[in-house]
Amino acid sequence: MLAHRGKHWTLLQNAARALWNCAHTALLRTYSDESTEPLLDIETLRTLVWQPFYLAADCILDMMVQMQQEGGRVSKVGTGCEASVTNIQ
Repeated sequence: MLAHRGKHWTLLQNAARALWNCAHTALLRTYSDESTEPLLDIETLRTLVWQPFYLAADCILDMMVQMQQEGGRVSKVGTGCEASVTNIQ
């Protein structure tokens, strides 16, 4: 949230990517080893991550709108989770 308010766009993207990596790791650990009882079930994981994901997506979409309104061009570099948004003057 602070990265969004301060218009630190790269920091915002990196924070969102770190959030995704943590959630993905938790999901993999939940389903990877079925011989032991997982720490989280899917409903608990969903309850924990939906709001941070929603906030991150909202901030990134707002960032893109602000960049377009400032006259910058939004370009996509990479694919999938590696995509980054840059402001090209």
